[in-house]
Amino acid sequence: MNESYITVVGRVVADPQSRTTRTGVPFAAFRLASTVRRVNRETGQYEDGGTSFYNVSAFRALGANVANSLKKGEPVVVHGRLRVNQWMRADNSHATSVEIDALPGRKAGLDPDRSGGGRRRRRRGEDSKGLNTGGGFRNAQGRGRRTKCCERNG
Repeated sequence: MNESYITVVGRVVADPQSRTTRTGVPFAAFRLASTVRRVNRETGQYEDGGTSFYNVSAFRALGANVANSLKKGEPVVVHGRLRVNQWMRADNSHATSVEIDALPGRKAGLDPDRSGGGRRRRRRGEDSKGLNTGGGFRNAQGRGRRTKCCERNG
């Protein structure tokens, strides 16, 4: 069976909710809104089109990262497996939901092009203020580690 994959750029509708599956696997769930913008040929101005809403699920480490880093209203990019569910409501009307299972190793986080630079990922060896704590990739003098093959003479 072929699966459809999708990348969506949009904004978080509500703060992500942390949950666990019946088997104990942690995941985060949130809603994503994406609005199409097109140029009106008559006026030359951008206009908003219809808004699409998606239910997004991110599992395991990706889910923990999403739950800790995303907030309502933030711009995000999500890449994952697309699922469209259809069912009958109690009043016999048809209903449809669109879901994305975010994939690890792919994008599911702040959109760096639209986030305004207010947040950035903390580097290994930095504290919460961005100061070097001496760990990770840098030595106590704040310089990157060099191996013998990379050292320069003179």
